[in-house]
Amino acid sequence: MTAKTYAILNYGCQMNESDAEHYAGQLQELGYKAAEDFHDADVVVVNTCCVRESAEKRILGKIGELKGVKANHPGQIVCVALFITPCCCFNAIIPQYLTNVNQLLILI
Repeated sequence: MTAKTYAILNYGCQMNESDAEHYAGQLQELGYKAAEDFHDADVVVVNTCCVRESAEKRILGKIGELKGVKANHPGQIVCVALFITPCCCFNAIIPQYLTNVNQLLILI
C-alpha cells in the first residue's frame, strides 16, 4: 500500500509560510508524505490570504485549475485555508468559486 500524499499551495504573505509548515507537520503526523506534484496529491491544501490583491487573483485561477485536476483524481481532497479581511472581495465570491472544494477553513 502506498502512502497518502499531500501538497500545499501557498499564496500571500510571510505568515502563510508559517501556516504551511504547520499544516505540513499535521499531515505528516497523520502519515501523509509530500507529493512531488500537486496534480497527483491525495490532499491539496491551498493556503492563502486576500490581504494582497495579487494573491487573491492568483488563488481564484488556481481554484479553477484544481477543478480540472480533481476531475482526473476523483478521490482528491481540496482544502482552502483562507485569511480574509472585511473588505476582501472573497466575501462576495466564495460560494461561486469554491464548489469543487472539500473543506474551507476561514480565518478572520
